[in-house]
Amino acid sequence: MGKIKENISANITKHRKINGLSQKDLADIVGTKPSTVSSWEQSVSTPNAEMLFEICKIFKITVDEIYGVDEDETEYKFMKSIQYLEDAGFEVDQDDKDREYNEYQICHFDFGTITVMHQQDLIDLVDKIIKDGEDYKERYIIDRIKTEFLPKK
Repeated sequence: MGKIKENISANITKHRKINGLSQKDLADIVGTKPSTVSSWEQSVSTPNAEMLFEICKIFKITVDEIYGVDEDETEYKFMKSIQYLEDAGFEVDQDDKDREYNEYQICHFDFGTITVMHQQDLIDLVDKIIKDGEDYKERYIIDRIKTEFLPKK
């Protein structure tokens, strides 16, 4: 189970209780079933982006707070890296030996453990992939604008 999913689960539970709401109360406010709120709090599922934003508004907290991200930039980048990996179908896990060396297993349902990486190496790799994607997007936009505006030869 991913760290972000666990943080969201713990923070929904924490802030629901701080606000004096039952699972049914929160479900009624956001227009879902109490069993759905229960599944969020048990890390069985997570709210979609729109629902997560609505929950943050209800609790009067930021999205970073519900994700459990503090001001530490490394921790924030690490959490974002894990989220990208989870969105791509991977899981980031750590056993006792990995914790000793500050390493993380990158796993996939179909292939098992793919690799083991240090936290900073994982952050650096995902940052590079994001930068490559931004560069590609910029080139695509420029080429598309040229295609739309320049006369055809």
